[in-house]
Amino acid sequence: MLRLAEQHVLSLEPYIPGRAIDQTLPIARWAKLGSNENCLGPSPKAMYAAKTALASANLYPNAKRFLVINKICEHLEPFQIKPEQVALGNGASELIVNLVRGVLGTNEAILFGWPSFVMYRLAATAQGRKNIAVPLNENMNYDIEAIIKQAKRRVINSAKLIFLANPNNPTGQYIAKNEMDRIVSEIPKDVVLVIDEAYLDYVQNEDYPNGLIYALSRPRTLVLRTFSKVYGLAGLRLGYVVGDSDVINILCRIRDPFNVNSVAQDAAIAALDDREHVAKSVQHNAQYRPILAKALNEFGFTVLNGVGNFLLAKRDPSMPTVPELCKGLMLKGIIIRPLANYELNDFVRISVGTKDEIIQLLTGLNQVLK
Repeated sequence: MLRLAEQHVLSLEPYIPGRAIDQTLPIARWAKLGSNENCLGPSPKAMYAAKTALASANLYPNAKRFLVINKICEHLEPFQIKPEQVALGNGASELIVNLVRGVLGTNEAILFGWPSFVMYRLAATAQGRKNIAVPLNENMNYDIEAIIKQAKRRVINSAKLIFLANPNNPTGQYIAKNEMDRIVSEIPKDVVLVIDEAYLDYVQNEDYPNGLIYALSRPRTLVLRTFSKVYGLAGLRLGYVVGDSDVINILCRIRDPFNVNSVAQDAAIAALDDREHVAKSVQHNAQYRPILAKALNEFGFTVLNGVGNFLLAKRDPSMPTVPELCKGLMLKGIIIRPLANYELNDFVRISVGTKDEIIQLLTGLNQVLK
């Protein structure tokens, strides 16, 4: 009998998302703090646009994708982005997979810091490609020296595609401009560099670099962004990538014909225009992230001072194990993210929720940690 699938497919561990709300539990109000979603929800304008778009759901969506791309170019107007420099994806995750599919050949590998977004590794494994994981340093920051050194190696399965999440997930740490300048200038020119900026909008630090600077100045450089975070459209699945038109052309060749649905497209156009909602979301995060960090520290967690809309927290040895902690909170209607699949067994990741959700979390922790 023919083999059902190649070994690299059979060895693949599926992506583990944050837990969904358990409708079987008799809980009136949930605090879903495990998936880094925008706790304020989508823009009201985006919701109206999505509802209106349903009237034409009988039509294939490709006619509108150019409107979305043009709106993205308009939104990024200071950088003078052209439509041929933009590709859309069914979430940023599809673009990650297609970058691996389109760019990597046999005996070529991806390179990334670890722990970082687990989809980089999964995408490589699913395509039968090797991955090079460069451990973070003791401060949970990227090891810039090691990344550059690995990128320069020319051996079998050498790095051709680099993913750098900035800020990083799940740590919330970021690469400062002087560090990114060094990476861009020292890695080989034939390496494709992807700067993943899913949490860009939440960063307020002055030394944080906008990746578009590099995407427009260095060939084979791309910036990956999403509508899932600050725009609050995670359920509609839309991401985009900006940069080298040659790489964009490859992505457009191998994407599924109708990979972005029309409801998501109309919602995204409206979301980009609703700058007030984005500003409100950013302000909420800036206000409540330090409040959440302070409270977690007082409970005994060691909290990493990240810049996204989430916090990475390490449990104190006196606390229940992470699985026990998550289960105890789940029974109280509170969802946080265990990180065993990131090889961070003593850590949890907690999204910045609404004021009421944070109160519910802290009340739940007070009961569970007793």
